[in-house]
Amino acid sequence: MSANPLPGNYELVSVEHFAPEGVRQPFGPNPKGYMMFTATHMLTILMDADRPNIEVGDLLAGDVGTASDAALAAAFNSAMAFGGRYELHPDAVHIHLEVGTYPNWSGTTQVRPYELVDGQLSLYPPGWRVVFRRVEEA
Repeated sequence: MSANPLPGNYELVSVEHFAPEGVRQPFGPNPKGYMMFTATHMLTILMDADRPNIEVGDLLAGDVGTASDAALAAAFNSAMAFGGRYELHPDAVHIHLEVGTYPNWSGTTQVRPYELVDGQLSLYPPGWRVVFRRVEEA
């Protein structure tokens, strides 16, 4: 296999879910996020750019537990983060998830067909298309 082309930083462009009722954008029309690859690890965070603040103060002060169930559910449903080691295969990246906001993925391997063309990285989870563009280092 040739040299690994993935290491670098990528900014989120779009997230599309191809559902039976049509194309959905679960993180809104202008999502925010990043995906970062080293030679061996990756880390991703995705979010709806318009997600509301939680009505209580400081996460580090421990008062988030006093937020309403609706506010906590909205926060959970409008963002996702995950990371771990990965292996690059000719047709897919195999992500061995070690951490993430969705606990069911920890300890699993997520296989994502991908394309990297002219700095645009497209990942294809089943029924989805997630597009990033490479961010040049300053």
